Order: sequence, then structure tokens, then C-alpha cells
Amino acid sequence: FLEPVQRLLHLTTDVASMGKGRDGSWATHKHFKVLKVMRIECGKQWTAYRRSRKATMPVERKLDKMTQMSLEDAVKTDQKMQMLDASFQRLESDVKVKDFLSSLQLDSS
Repeated sequence: FLEPVQRLLHLTTDVASMGKGRDGSWATHKHFKVLKVMRIECGKQWTAYRRSRKATMPVERKLDKMTQMSLEDAVKTDQKMQMLDASFQRLESDVKVKDFLSSLQLDSS
């Protein structure tokens, strides 16, 4: 998993933002190198996560219920959702990253 995790880290790191801000002024590097990958699972946490996912209303349904949402807010929300979709599509365009994410068998909903 070393190579796909390295690619995933590379694809999701904003190099232009590294070393900026109050908590990053110490940073002089512009990238990270993955040295080791370990998968740690905790059944209790996973069960709690799955229960909370089931209890959480899907975004589309929640947006439908927001009848008093202004048009401007609705447009902003839609734009943000499109940005998220584009980010995931960009990640999945890398075959190694896509295969790695698939191997995790995460719920895609």
C-alpha cells in the first residue's frame, strides 16, 4: 500500500499552503514521504460510525427539506458539492489510488 498512499498524499497536499499560517510557519518542507502504512481497525469505533451514518440524513434529502434556504445559499451549497465530487474524481483518476481506495471496501454512499 506504500505507493498508492504516497500518491494519495501527493494528490491531496496543497504545496502552496505548506509553511503558511500560525501553525505552519516552522515548516520548511514542500512534500511528505510515506515510510510505512499500517491499517488499524477497531470494531467498536466502526460500529459506532456505521450507526451514526445510518442516522444521518443524506445531503440531497436534507437540501430538499430546507425549504426556507435562500437561492444564494442553495447555489453555494451546490457549488461546494460539485467541488467535492471533482476532488474525488481527480483522486480516482489515478489507478493506484483508485485500487487502494477500493481495497479498503469503504461505503461509497
